[in-house]
Amino acid sequence: MTVEETGELVIVDARSHKVLGRASVGKQPNQLTLTQDGQFAYVPLRGEAQVAIVELEFEVKARPSAREGMEIVPHPRVVKRVPIGAWPHNSYTGETSARIYVTSFLGKKIHVFDPRKNELLFEIEFPGEVRPVALTRDESRAYVALSDFHGFVVADIPQRKVVARVELPPLPAGTPEPFLKTYVHGLALSPDERELWVTSCAGAALYVYSLPELKLQAKVPTGKFPHWLAWQPRREHASNVKAGDWVLWVSQTESGQVSAVDPSTRKVVADIPTGPGPKRIVVYSARSNE
Repeated sequence: MTVEETGELVIVDARSHKVLGRASVGKQPNQLTLTQDGQFAYVPLRGEAQVAIVELEFEVKARPSAREGMEIVPHPRVVKRVPIGAWPHNSYTGETSARIYVTSFLGKKIHVFDPRKNELLFEIEFPGEVRPVALTRDESRAYVALSDFHGFVVADIPQRKVVARVELPPLPAGTPEPFLKTYVHGLALSPDERELWVTSCAGAALYVYSLPELKLQAKVPTGKFPHWLAWQPRREHASNVKAGDWVLWVSQTESGQVSAVDPSTRKVVADIPTGPGPKRIVVYSARSNE
């Protein structure tokens, strides 16, 4: 994980909850991603207009007692810094090519890296400040939220250009301007990539678009300021969702909750209070023997 206040990348053992290693990476590190082989972390540095590339070396050491077995000691170190557009923000790892995609908020670009050489390959320019991105598995399309726009744009990655602009339904008259003009934040492709789910932060709703037609299919009302989306495979014995193979979770920053959405009925089926300001979420699905 990254820590903005200290400018660090921190490695935590998920089982023991202990910090195993730290590396100073630079000013205001944001959403990192790992290369597919796990050898490097790409860390956007919002305060420096750079990406820090961190090599993740691990040493296996014997514990003092033979009964305690072995331990893995990480030695993360920054091996390269690459200048990119202002306010680097989010990063993603492509499923097919394994390329790394890094956005620059004020730079209005997506920067694409070759992780084998840790080199910048090309950039895609956008007509606004780049917020979160949803990448198709084949990396042919990027669905991108922009600041000050109640909608999203579509980029053709091989052509390296924006090819479509989709505006969400109009907001009611007098709707207040959202924080940092964030009208849309989270976007998520359905697991079969036949739908795109989009958060309307200002409109307190999710909108569903069919793909590739980009036709509006549904509106799902939520709490205030829906922020981030995460898919979860549905276990067969789950009682709160009666149909469909997946559950979509959405955090709502101003309502202080996370909600479960049944994508087959396009309805919220559960609200879970979290306390103030829930934002980015990851859902873990344990395998069940039932």
